[in-house]
Amino acid sequence: MSAHTFFSTYFPAPKFLDMSYVGIDISPLTIRMMEITDRASLKVGKYAEANLTIPFVITDGDNKEVKDILKKWKKDYNLTYIKASLPEDKAYLFDVEIEFGTEAVMRSSIEFSLEENVPLSGPEVIFEYRLIGDGTKEGFVKVAVTVLPVGVVNSYLTLFQECGLIPISFVTEAQGLSRALIARGDLGTYLIVNIHHTKTSVFIISKGAVQFTSTVAIGSLDFVKTLQNKFTLSQEEAEKMKDSKGFIRGEGQDKDILMVLIKTASVFREEIEKVYVYWNKHRVSIDKTQAIQKVILSGREANTLGFKEYLNQALKVPTEKGNVWLNVTNFDNYIPPLNLATALSFGTAIGLALPENE
Repeated sequence: MSAHTFFSTYFPAPKFLDMSYVGIDISPLTIRMMEITDRASLKVGKYAEANLTIPFVITDGDNKEVKDILKKWKKDYNLTYIKASLPEDKAYLFDVEIEFGTEAVMRSSIEFSLEENVPLSGPEVIFEYRLIGDGTKEGFVKVAVTVLPVGVVNSYLTLFQECGLIPISFVTEAQGLSRALIARGDLGTYLIVNIHHTKTSVFIISKGAVQFTSTVAIGSLDFVKTLQNKFTLSQEEAEKMKDSKGFIRGEGQDKDILMVLIKTASVFREEIEKVYVYWNKHRVSIDKTQAIQKVILSGREANTLGFKEYLNQALKVPTEKGNVWLNVTNFDNYIPPLNLATALSFGTAIGLALPENE
């Protein structure tokens, strides 16, 4: 199967696929599943979450633990079709200006630019692209291109097929999560920070497309580990300490706890600052309309007391917890079964489960 055919088969089609499916997001230590039903009014259907005892790496062994969970979900929830996320750290991202034309013409133009932008040859990769903005300039359009090795996508395809599941599309974590956190039609520029247990994804969406991504090997467990080491605690005790104390300054707060948390949080801050500075230097200096409007936090750690405020003060950029239900409900007529705090970890699965724009 050629890369072009593979892409056309397993990546999002331009027309809405009218079939029942769920979004499945596999992160290093957790699998999450979400279904959005009642396409007219949008409501949560099936959903589930399972923790892994061994960090998931698609190229490691037979991934029995992950397969057992997926097979159980298929049986318990009667699953067939899925939309799944692919790991951000396996993807390459670049933008290019091409002549506007038919799908075939535009894809052909992008294919010519692949080898000068990614360290792989054309037959080794598959790609998708999104238009940046909503207009053309003198017959040309700028597109954001996401490239993944064929081997990585094939490995995920095999994993799901061996569990009796049929993927109808794949997208990267950044693309899935941004569909949940950014209002449809919003062409603003946002820096999104998604904190997993063992890693953190930082990416920028601007003019309707993901235009920059970065992954740092530090996550929520690093807060816990530093507390464990400092105060000789079990993981459970350290979790409770982090959740109850957080970054709140004031009477009753142990300064030693606060300093340990801030030391770990400084790594997040530094990574965000790097991305912010890069973006301002390479993009905003050319197009001031792409200035970052705010930082949006996602993942369980976004709920930690005072964490949002710490980043807001350190970065000098408006920082807020994301609302992953933004494109599902305004809460006037429908309240989802997962509260906002819990749902923050389901952001990518929610984005995958949302119906395509028609």
